[in-house]
Amino acid sequence: MKRQLLTLMAAVVVVCCQAQEAAGRFSVVPKVGVNIANISNFKWTGEETLKPASSKMKAGMTVGAEAEYQATQTLAVGAGLLYSMQGVGYDDFVVPLGRNIFQGVKDFRLNLQYLNVPVFVRQYLFKGFSIMAGVQPGILLDARVKSNESVWTVSDDNKAVYESQHDVDDKWHGVRDFYVSIPVGVAYEYERVLIEARYNFGVTKVFEYNLFNSRNGVMTFTVGYRI
Repeated sequence: MKRQLLTLMAAVVVVCCQAQEAAGRFSVVPKVGVNIANISNFKWTGEETLKPASSKMKAGMTVGAEAEYQATQTLAVGAGLLYSMQGVGYDDFVVPLGRNIFQGVKDFRLNLQYLNVPVFVRQYLFKGFSIMAGVQPGILLDARVKSNESVWTVSDDNKAVYESQHDVDDKWHGVRDFYVSIPVGVAYEYERVLIEARYNFGVTKVFEYNLFNSRNGVMTFTVGYRI
């Protein structure tokens, strides 16, 4: 039993030693990746549509760089500047406009572009593996809505006659210029290549008005190289 305890203690010491990085090191990590984004509570109740519809995840790109300072052998602090494509998709829905007149909306997407500034702490657990958490302010760069809309009438013999169909690409007003999220993540580093997954929990509301009590939620996967 004593020999087993000594073996376990030796293994823990080896792991801790392997997790240590050189204190005082400063590095920059350019990175690129993909976002899987959504906005909470962004949905119609079904009162205006023929059936309830709700939001769905939307893919986008993120690119930028982060700087890190190795404060101790197992703890680093960092900050970055990341361009981030976020937003939300939406189920197709139909709105009745009047007697036998309907409007359909397909491929609805609210595209939000942010400049995010993550400030974080990274904890090294064992060789190559680390966890991080921090705070991330974001500045809105652009907000646009895209969709395909069509209008049709239903005749007395139950046939649909399409009157118009067009693509929508408009500025979306009412999005806050500033928001805050909490990023948490895990990373694995090998030969200076850093593979990381983060989830950004939105803290502040996305919209200026009170129609939706909505917040950003973004899963991010990135690959970077430590310089």
